[in-house]
Amino acid sequence: MSAGRPVTGIGLACAAGTHPAALYASAEAGMMSLARDPELALADAGGDPLPLYTAPVLPADDGGVPARVETLAASALAALARHFPPPEPAAAVHLVLPSRDTARGEGIDEARLARALRRAAALPATVPVTCHYGEPLDRVLPAPPGDGTVLLGAADSVLDLEAAAALLDAGRLRVYRDENGLGLGEAGVFVALGPEGAPGPVRLAGWGGAGEPHAGAAGTRVLEGTVAAASAALAAAGLEAEAVEVVIHDLSLAPGDVLEWAQAAARLWPRRLDERRRLAVQAGEADPPLAPLPGGPEELGAAATGGDAGAASALRGLALAWGRLVHGLEPAAVALVVDAACAGRRVALVLEHEPPQGGEEP
Repeated sequence: MSAGRPVTGIGLACAAGTHPAALYASAEAGMMSLARDPELALADAGGDPLPLYTAPVLPADDGGVPARVETLAASALAALARHFPPPEPAAAVHLVLPSRDTARGEGIDEARLARALRRAAALPATVPVTCHYGEPLDRVLPAPPGDGTVLLGAADSVLDLEAAAALLDAGRLRVYRDENGLGLGEAGVFVALGPEGAPGPVRLAGWGGAGEPHAGAAGTRVLEGTVAAASAALAAAGLEAEAVEVVIHDLSLAPGDVLEWAQAAARLWPRRLDERRRLAVQAGEADPPLAPLPGGPEELGAAATGGDAGAASALRGLALAWGRLVHGLEPAAVALVVDAACAGRRVALVLEHEPPQGGEEP
């Protein structure tokens, strides 16, 4: 296995539950936590109502969206401490949150949030808590120091109309079921990352990111962001694309996303196509196949199960990958997570799994 950092535990606050095994079971079974919200609807381009399907985690209250995001973060960290009790306090906490220029991020009270996180995991007051607003995960990951365990988290809630409208304008929301509705969710995720190079059966082996200014335009041009991000993550892990056995992504619901992923998959795993078609697809002279081709990686996603998770999307994908590698019925050693939640950017993560010899995993 490559160096990287061991993933020693994951806690969730999502529609599927609090443990990554529950998230994997829901995604694998195709369970839908989304239900049509009778009170929420947006207008589409023609002025017709566009129904919204939501997957709330927390009960409705009047605390406001920022307080809801804070509670999701604290709940996820409490789940991490409950499912994977750490042998010693963490060295630092890093938390990815929605941008400050959104209603979800502008009202977050950092002092209150830090207190809630320290209570959730019984952390000493000396443990620093750093908030990252609207930053893609590939830019946050280099920040945690190499020594000691770092708690890396993310939280977001996109259940209100203002958030839904903003994400729709940015081309971020996924069409749910058919082309007549949008899936909105919320989630909190916390991941415990051990020291660089420390042993562990599951490792975050590499990550990468790349801009994608033409999201949604895969029908008219070849998009580069997903391939560039995945290639950077695999290179950092010292792996080729052919080593990937499982792919976690949510580019599977909106038509433009489906075509974007088909383009990327045809370029990342070109041996699945005959040589002439492979070259035509890479040159943008032929459409990639929309149906999965034999011999490709297994594909899973969480958006169809629990809706769009906003800033928490990438770490929710990592949690799903962890659940698949550790608890999947079929063995797998390498998972690639591809996230498109940050507008204009694609992020990729690589997880490696090596089951412990003669022991059980959590």
